Amino acid sequence: MTEADNQYFDSKDFKNLLAFYESARNEGKPLFLDSEDLTDIADYYRTQGRFHEAHEAAEYGARIHPGSMMPLSFLTREALMENNIHKAIGYARQIEDKSDSEYQFLRAEIYVAKGKTDEANILFQDYCQQHEEEEDKNDIYIEISGIYCDYGYFKMASQWLDKADDTASDAYVETLAAIVFGLGQYEEAAKLYERLIDSAPYSRFYWQALANAHCMLSNYEEAVNCYDFCLAINPNDNDSLFMKANCLFQQDNNEAACKLYEKLYLKGERNAELLVNYAYCLYCCNNPSMTLTVIKKLLQMKDVPSDILMRAHTQLAFVYHDLKLYDLSFESIDTAERMSGHFPMINILKGFLLLIRGEKAEADMYFRKSLLDGETQPMTARNVIATYYKENEYELCYQAIHLVKDIFDMDKLPGLYSIMAACCWQTKRHEEMMTYLQQATRKEPQEAETYLQAFFPDGTPVCEYFTLMSNNIKGNNKT
Repeated sequence: MTEADNQYFDSKDFKNLLAFYESARNEGKPLFLDSEDLTDIADYYRTQGRFHEAHEAAEYGARIHPGSMMPLSFLTREALMENNIHKAIGYARQIEDKSDSEYQFLRAEIYVAKGKTDEANILFQDYCQQHEEEEDKNDIYIEISGIYCDYGYFKMASQWLDKADDTASDAYVETLAAIVFGLGQYEEAAKLYERLIDSAPYSRFYWQALANAHCMLSNYEEAVNCYDFCLAINPNDNDSLFMKANCLFQQDNNEAACKLYEKLYLKGERNAELLVNYAYCLYCCNNPSMTLTVIKKLLQMKDVPSDILMRAHTQLAFVYHDLKLYDLSFESIDTAERMSGHFPMINILKGFLLLIRGEKAEADMYFRKSLLDGETQPMTARNVIATYYKENEYELCYQAIHLVKDIFDMDKLPGLYSIMAACCWQTKRHEEMMTYLQQATRKEPQEAETYLQAFFPDGTPVCEYFTLMSNNIKGNNKT
């Protein structure tokens, strides 16, 4: 889809056409539109994610206009995007005028989809030669480049785009932006989309593309702002609403993300990523019963990616635990483990559930497995330690920190100095505590206040913790 498509779909002429089509279909009235109009309607439905309706419109066009190029080309490309080459070829063979150069163009795209780029290039070159004298030759190069982009051949796309002379056109810049995005050059893509937005500030397509580039750069604040522009242009833009929710989710803004996921859920949106993220946010917002409802909806879906299923079963374990259904909780963890293959977090989850149940020795075994795992990330290790501390297991927490500090740089684990200082106080290791307390107040004052303020009079500034504790220990030693 291009910005030109968006502009047409937003036009009064197209909206009247769509209203006429939908009214006739809903009322079961006879309907006759030319093949181009029906293909435009199919294209519109596709951009809205209404794939079944898109297919119906194109199929209808192919039925009332047998052998017609446009609806059959749409159905061919639809099958290619589904990676159903056999079905695509079947639709292409129904095209009546096989001498039409557009049919040769479609054949070339089928070769691209099959990975036979050399054969595709021969057909594309023939097509270009047949249109040698045409004024829109730049448009042909850009269109061929766009096809290679669609199938992930970004270097080949770049080679075709280099043939175009008019590098100032929006179509050229738009295709170039898609290429550099596909090559992982997200900063460059963002600059190009900003340039396009300067010429078309109300383009939902460009704002969304810019937001996607910011997402890839983990610039979630900027991405949210871009999605807000998309939603200002079209408040019913579910794609932008979903992506905005995902950005908030990435920022751990679970309450705000939850409201957006809920809005989509109530609209009837049912994609797997939405449901698993919504379930997580619901759980974080202390709504285990609704979490359970959403996860069960997800588990009823077909063809859910395995990583999302694993996350769903993991969340299910915590929900069942909160409902005191411990056997079901462990069954869910076991299911997640079978799906994960090797996933250090599984050991942490098992340890967490065992610790809450009071089975300390078993919990410690799983936590140590996760900490010693070569794939465990620093923040995962930090979460194990925070779990020990939260459950008042100070000795286990102390031992775990000693294990972790030999593996990771403590400066990269926020709160670890503070937690260690607190554990040392609780286990009466006062001299060692002073070492960690000094580090905590100097390197992580916010975490120091969180974990250590309970040991000092209300309102004590963090900068005074070390001096006050030192005087307190000296006073206790004299007595």
